[in-house]
Amino acid sequence: MANRRKKKERQRQEAQRHELEAKQKKRAKLAGRIILAVLVIFDLVLAGVGINYLKKEYELRKKCTARAEGYVTDVKTSGRIHRTRRGWTEYISTYHVYIEVNDSKCPVHDIYLESSGFKKGDSATVYYDPDGHDYYVEGTSADLIIVGILPTAFGAVMLLFKGWLVYIMRDKKKPENKKDKQSV
Repeated sequence: MANRRKKKERQRQEAQRHELEAKQKKRAKLAGRIILAVLVIFDLVLAGVGINYLKKEYELRKKCTARAEGYVTDVKTSGRIHRTRRGWTEYISTYHVYIEVNDSKCPVHDIYLESSGFKKGDSATVYYDPDGHDYYVEGTSADLIIVGILPTAFGAVMLLFKGWLVYIMRDKKKPENKKDKQSV
């Protein structure tokens, strides 16, 4: 009689242990899915930001059809010393470029940019919207499409990678027995 009680007690403990393991597996699976969902949302936002930048850049280039020549009147460089987290010091330069446009049809005549690559007396090509106030200067950050391509491509690649992970990690139903399936 005592052996039966011990056997039933062991069976009950074994059943509780299996139940606890099943709950832990479910929690781990749920946590993994939540983390994956957050990362997918981050990748979607990153790709969306890149696509939005590309769309705005495309619309700006489409609207700005008129061309004007401007001349760099002044280039000022200011800098500051920045201390990094590791204790290193670095000098950060900021370029202040002033461009004057002498075209009477251009909506802006004085342009201020924070961009390097220009020297005093250089000519700068300004594209502007003849019907509005939009413009961009060729050779500046507004002219770089790579700023939109990088986050879009990175977000898309990471979404593909996470899709592959989901495909690999999905629940695969295992056949019970080959003999059972053959007899049916």
